[in-house]
Amino acid sequence: MSLFAMTNEKKLGLYEIVVFLNIGCEELLDSIGISYEISEEGENTYEILLTLTEEEIIEILDDLQIIKMDKKILTTKLLSAEFADYSKKIIIEKPNGHNIAVY
Repeated sequence: MSLFAMTNEKKLGLYEIVVFLNIGCEELLDSIGISYEISEEGENTYEILLTLTEEEIIEILDDLQIIKMDKKILTTKLLSAEFADYSKKIIIEKPNGHNIAVY
């Protein structure tokens, strides 16, 4: 994920979401056509970058209760329930540069 690309997305008012998944879900990712790369955090982790508009992020998060939210629930909302057990963490970077991290 390049800094240049992230800066351009922020200028457009888009939310960048990085989903960190344990290795082992390649077939699932390939079957739905999501690109992924090995994370700099470790060889046993994949990174997926999603870019969403404010309307899309609100639609995904609208019915979630913060007190009950965890990485599995958020991964299910962003990708699908099949990925929940592979989820390690999720970082949502808001257009203003603030981050929301879910472990």
